[in-house]
Amino acid sequence: MVEQLRRWASNRWLRQVVAALISVGALALALQGVDWGQVLVALGRIQPGLLLLSAGTYVLVLLATAARWRRMFAPRPTPGVWRFFWALTASQLANTVFPGRMGPVARILLIGESMGKTASLCTVVLEKALEALTLLAAFLLAVPALQSSDWLWPEVLTSAALFALILAAVILVAGQRQRILRWADRWRWSRAFIDPLSTALETLDVARQPRMLLELGLWSALIWVLTVLMDYWLLLAMGIHVPLTAAWLLNVFVQVGVRVPSLPASIGVFHYMTIVALGLFGVNESLALSYALVLHVLIFFPPSIAAVFYLWHQGYDWRAWRWAKGDSA
Repeated sequence: MVEQLRRWASNRWLRQVVAALISVGALALALQGVDWGQVLVALGRIQPGLLLLSAGTYVLVLLATAARWRRMFAPRPTPGVWRFFWALTASQLANTVFPGRMGPVARILLIGESMGKTASLCTVVLEKALEALTLLAAFLLAVPALQSSDWLWPEVLTSAALFALILAAVILVAGQRQRILRWADRWRWSRAFIDPLSTALETLDVARQPRMLLELGLWSALIWVLTVLMDYWLLLAMGIHVPLTAAWLLNVFVQVGVRVPSLPASIGVFHYMTIVALGLFGVNESLALSYALVLHVLIFFPPSIAAVFYLWHQGYDWRAWRWAKGDSA
């Protein structure tokens, strides 16, 4: 029975069906009680200036995320921060178009061309651990503002605990770098893996440096604050006057939601979690849905469109997943 369940869980098509069912169910819940007339009125009243401010803040979020990612490769020389920025937009494109959250894969393949795929994979793992711990810290700070947060605890704690264990394992493994390499060198079959193993351990060594971990933590805090500000500017642009705490909680809810299996671009789950978060501050379903629609478009589609043009301009070979015109910073 256990083996049968394991085979089902490993079935790609089954996972996609489950993700589709979750998205459809969440979307059905999000659309309950919605007055489409109010939605259209709310969309027509968006203040362009504040909308542009929100969009500009999102660009800063991506730039800060790119800068943090670039620092994870230290002390190795790296391309400019804009190369990492465009890789992030390509990951949004992959998340928007493909099922199964292919964004990290796109990032690894793109930056892997210049930094190596093994090193890129290690930095993405480290980044996910930092994001989960940041989410846990943000959630703990937000608990006093929640009337009932019991249903959020399992998802947040499970995610944070998993990635905290990964981070601890990374630190432990990186600390035994020489011993692991000596052990691997003794086995003839493992010699083909010595170079990628050495690269991985060298990349993960950043997690053993307290100063670097502090810097990455500060980058993570900055990214969180900028994301909250982006959400808040958009709330004001939509005429939704709620405290800044609402934008903070909204980010917690959305970050929890996008970790749930769903259709590409987290359709349905993203919108439902936004409505639930704003509902805590008395925002009705119709106005909350209009906000969710605009925020969803802002986060997923402009970066995706920009990525398409950038990859086309660079002559990216989609079939071979390589830069057809060579490396460019």
